Amino acid sequence: MDPVDDSLDNLLPLLNDYQDSWQALQRVDGQIEALYAQVRLKGVAKFDSEEDPERRLQLLVNAYAHRQDEALTLAKARRAAVTDIARTLRNIRSDYESLEHQLALFNREINKRQVSNLASFRIVLAPNKDALKHIDQIITAPGSTRKARRCRCSICPSPPIRTRRTRKPRSTWLGWWRRTTTSWA
Repeated sequence: MDPVDDSLDNLLPLLNDYQDSWQALQRVDGQIEALYAQVRLKGVAKFDSEEDPERRLQLLVNAYAHRQDEALTLAKARRAAVTDIARTLRNIRSDYESLEHQLALFNREINKRQVSNLASFRIVLAPNKDALKHIDQIITAPGSTRKARRCRCSICPSPPIRTRRTRKPRSTWLGWWRRTTTSWA
């Protein structure tokens, strides 16, 4: 660093230069804050919790430099979420089919005995057909890996055995399942 002439004659130009530098820095700070406000308005607010403005800006610059890696990470997380949702829907559908089956078994067994003075007793599900249709559409969408389960009880007829050449779509099997289960009720 060069020595500064701090004589009384040179003091006024030094103060003016200092004031100009300080005002320029204030303008730059204002511009940085305005740019950061624009970034926040566009939805990037994850660094707002950082108290130190220097650190906050450093994190923002680093995030911008690694935005493609973050996009890949978000895409992986999105695929994982879709997989989890599909698995949950398959489980819901499977549980519903199991409930239908168990109710059919219960109704058949309970009507074999005289429980009371009723001629017959039956529990009937009132399914939300729209919801089930949408679940089936999501489950049978391309990329879904739902496999048909075969019921092993003596009451339910087994679905046709599928081979690679005679494979039917899942929706056909579900239609068959619905036709056979509604005939029990």
